[in-house]
Amino acid sequence: MNSDHQEPRKKAGPWVLSWGGFTLLIMVGLVACFAAQQVVIVRMEKPYDTYLALNSYGMKSGYFWQFFTCQTLHVAWWHLLVNLAGLWFIGRALETALGSLRFLAAFLGCALAGALLQGLLGGAGELLRDSAPALSQILLDRYLSSGYGSSLGLCGLLAIFSRRQPQEKVRLFYLIPLKKAILVWPALACALAFSLPSVTDNFTLTHTGHLGALLAGMAAARWLRPR
Repeated sequence: MNSDHQEPRKKAGPWVLSWGGFTLLIMVGLVACFAAQQVVIVRMEKPYDTYLALNSYGMKSGYFWQFFTCQTLHVAWWHLLVNLAGLWFIGRALETALGSLRFLAAFLGCALAGALLQGLLGGAGELLRDSAPALSQILLDRYLSSGYGSSLGLCGLLAIFSRRQPQEKVRLFYLIPLKKAILVWPALACALAFSLPSVTDNFTLTHTGHLGALLAGMAAARWLRPR
């Protein structure tokens, strides 16, 4: 994604790291976490996802750090690469515009909002085990079946990017000209559709988390408009 018109530097946040900032640090950290994840899987054969991924056991056991650690795990190398590409194209532009600290706060805040929505819906399944077992099982299977991925924070960044100067044009894959305002709606529609209990898919993609992060990003964009 490439912007046809760059936002003036004077509209940038109060503090920006010129060498790549938190965007690069996040990307390096995700690669390191994925490497460690593979070592745990192949060499140690430990159930890392029980303690680090967002799941019903963790919510029941009070492992609330999973709201953050779930974003450091990825299902495969392609999952990681997609999120790294999104951070490279969207993250750098937003960090320059918002400032490094506000960018980091937006990334973590939107990711937390998405994880909370996913976790709360799954937590409701735990509470309903005795009174409504059928509904409980649907909620647990749909919303807390071991979810992870840094796409939660990325979805929030996409929403903010789309809502800031929405009439500005960008080139998708450097080829297709689109208004920024359009970018968030397909992501929002997909996240909403796949969040419905009637839709069957790979639950580890945390679509409900994507939905929560997108909505949080759209709300945050109101306070992060160019000044």
